[in-house]
Amino acid sequence: MDDAGRGFDLSAVLATRREVTLLTDAVHDLLYTFQHPADEHDAPRVLPCAELSLDCSDTYPVYKIRVTDDTTGDSTELVVRRPFAGDSSLFGRGTRAYLAYDLKARKLVVLKDTWRAKDRRQRAESAILRELHANDVPFIPQVLYGGDVPGSNDAPQHTVVDELSAEQAQRRCTDTPLLGHIHHRMVQDIFYPLQTVRNERELIQALHDTIITLDIAHQKLGILHRDLSYQNIMLDSQGRCVVNDWDSAGPFTPDGGAVGTVHFMSIRLLRNESLPNEPVDDLQSLFWVLSFAALLCFAQYHGGIRSGLFDDRNAREGGDPSSVSTAKVFSLRDGSLYRGRYCCAALTALVAELADAWAEYQRVLFAPKGACIPALELKPEMLELAARPSYWLEKFAAALAKYDADEREARIADQLEDLAASREDLAEAAAAGGKRKAGDSDVPVAGAQGEGPQLARRSKRLRAIRQRQ
Repeated sequence: MDDAGRGFDLSAVLATRREVTLLTDAVHDLLYTFQHPADEHDAPRVLPCAELSLDCSDTYPVYKIRVTDDTTGDSTELVVRRPFAGDSSLFGRGTRAYLAYDLKARKLVVLKDTWRAKDRRQRAESAILRELHANDVPFIPQVLYGGDVPGSNDAPQHTVVDELSAEQAQRRCTDTPLLGHIHHRMVQDIFYPLQTVRNERELIQALHDTIITLDIAHQKLGILHRDLSYQNIMLDSQGRCVVNDWDSAGPFTPDGGAVGTVHFMSIRLLRNESLPNEPVDDLQSLFWVLSFAALLCFAQYHGGIRSGLFDDRNAREGGDPSSVSTAKVFSLRDGSLYRGRYCCAALTALVAELADAWAEYQRVLFAPKGACIPALELKPEMLELAARPSYWLEKFAAALAKYDADEREARIADQLEDLAASREDLAEAAAAGGKRKAGDSDVPVAGAQGEGPQLARRSKRLRAIRQRQ
């Protein structure tokens, strides 16, 4: 077997000293922006582990590789070193993300290197994203370059485990056919994880926009994302949503099995993994993304979360679908996802309302066959409502409006507090001046007292808006 057959990139050559310097300087500049945002009042938006791209050990030499776009035929050369993110598992697609210096565009980009499934029903992610762009689907990454890595005889580089598995079926230790993979690369701009939201409004807005993306992709093209997770909803430098990682996306297939990340999959799919993904499953995944992000970024305390719901150890091991499903069902019912957790009233109200709606959906969906719907006080219309993106969009839009209204009232309260403090300072100064004029006698100055305390009391009442839940 030649080098290409063993998975080596034939285009890779060691970078020159100048090319190493270009990559190093660009990464240093990026890290500098993390520490010194353009607006000093904003929290920095950070790309976790970006500093790994500066690893100068012998383990990670700097290479220059060529990436060619399958659609346009254009190509560029990228300078890469150590991946800043990736899957270290022996199984899966071996996905890795690199900070790469684009020698053609003269800027820092992200290179996604993965082995996509060798399945005619599953298209390459770059092809899916190009189709979405062509149909004006918003809030998705732009593909700068994307294509399969060429191997021997100009054929895409691919594994042969599926071919060997078919030839030697009697030697397999499992009845499940082994799937082959094709080496694929995609280049896009730098985006930031959802945990870099600067306030609750950015989080609510990002998930509101994600619903719009899902709706348009399905309405225009019949495409489902099928793997919404906390890692796959990202932000650009301005804090707007970018729905990423469409490598599992595809149309509804009645004979397909469940696809997704266990801790963000819908309860319906967790209970029966032979079921195909439907639009309602993407929408429920979005709720679990909201719950996880809210707990991670804005919760006042993290106790009381059911074991297995968002457990990191289980997530690393793939998670047990049955235990995750059970934890989700009880979390929808007991209020542990929102009760007393957040200072932001709009976020608390949104999580509570969505949890109640999904709990009702689950009650109807899993009601015993032949059960008397009126007797159980079920709302059968929830099966239809839950599948409508517009139903959930209204709730997110209402939360955004509430957040903005509360912020306006809070600003008024702050202004009144500042005004009251100024009036009190003036009153004290006037009182001190009156005493000096009257000698040592304690003579009050007319009009100098009364207004400050009154405004302060009004400010206190308005400021209480922030504390209500």
